[in-house]
Amino acid sequence: MKVRNEKEMIELGKVFAQNILHSTTESLVIYLQGNLGAGKTTFSKGFLKGMNFKGLVNSPTYNLIETIETNEFIIFHVDLYRINTLNQILELELHEKPILDKPYLFLIEWPENGGDYILSADLIVNISFNEVMNERLIDIEKLSKKVSKFEDSWIK
Repeated sequence: MKVRNEKEMIELGKVFAQNILHSTTESLVIYLQGNLGAGKTTFSKGFLKGMNFKGLVNSPTYNLIETIETNEFIIFHVDLYRINTLNQILELELHEKPILDKPYLFLIEWPENGGDYILSADLIVNISFNEVMNERLIDIEKLSKKVSKFEDSWIK
């Protein structure tokens, strides 16, 4: 699918999150993949709006992990862009499922920097540049049984 601008990317993230809200109460891991500036954090802003989060959404580039609690989920917005060593990955404990009182969602930007040392994805959102300026191509992959029955009709 094509996204023509920042507003459409935010709307896509919002609709994506609303689909999850109406489809599951299970914990999920979502990888956000794409080059620098592709729109991963912009997608995340829309996603968090779609999860009914009213606060300000910042890129977790320097904090590495932002934790956001909504009525339905605890959301971990993770940015592994600055990760350089295995020790840094292990310190974040992204290889273990958290034990929480409610379901969790991981939105992990730059998951390739975590290698095999982070939780496996249930969904992957691939964002790539298109030939047309500011346009992005979005591909969503379902990788687990938890999401295999998600409706695709909401994706335009």
